[in-house]
Amino acid sequence: MRVLITGIVALGLAAALAAPAFATGKQIIYETPKGANTIPFTGYHFDGLRFQTLLKQAQINYAGKINMVEYYNVSGDTGTFNNYKLYLCHTDKKSLWRTFADNYKGTPVKAADLRSFTVPAREGWFSLGMATTFDYNNSDNLLLEIQWQGDNGVRVPVYRGTGLATNLRIYAFNNPLAPIGNGDGCPYYTRLSFGAYTGVSPSSLGRVKAIFK
Repeated sequence: MRVLITGIVALGLAAALAAPAFATGKQIIYETPKGANTIPFTGYHFDGLRFQTLLKQAQINYAGKINMVEYYNVSGDTGTFNNYKLYLCHTDKKSLWRTFADNYKGTPVKAADLRSFTVPAREGWFSLGMATTFDYNNSDNLLLEIQWQGDNGVRVPVYRGTGLATNLRIYAFNNPLAPIGNGDGCPYYTRLSFGAYTGVSPSSLGRVKAIFK
């Protein structure tokens, strides 16, 4: 019996060490790339930005904790954006209003708050710097907001989707606290990662103990 229990513990230890940090999860790619746009990373021409974009529930169709949001760097350029903030919030809007605050349903979650944020110097997906997860209900649409003030004078193009005749993004240049912006129908090629993070390093004994509690 002792040999059997030892074997079970050994198998459990091996599984725990091999398991990823995310016990469950899903990755969703929203939209398809149809062109490039330098909003929201409009360095060079502007000194700041407030930006909101709408992601429709029907294209997400999954409830859970969002732990990463990514955009796609088209050119491989790198840029640094200061006083960077990322917010996620539910919204009941199908077309965004030009007054930023009117688009929130509930209180927006500040998912990132960085003195500076740098887009990596490589073509491909890059994280928008989330440090706090967001519980998405899969009933409302999803609102993503980026703010920054100050940059190193470089603009970075990211992929967008096909423009539509509705406001899928709102933006105001130079002022990250602007109350009102301009709108148009550009959606964004976006990758959303959902998962339940264990909170313990994959290689720690803490995870092994948790298995046998």
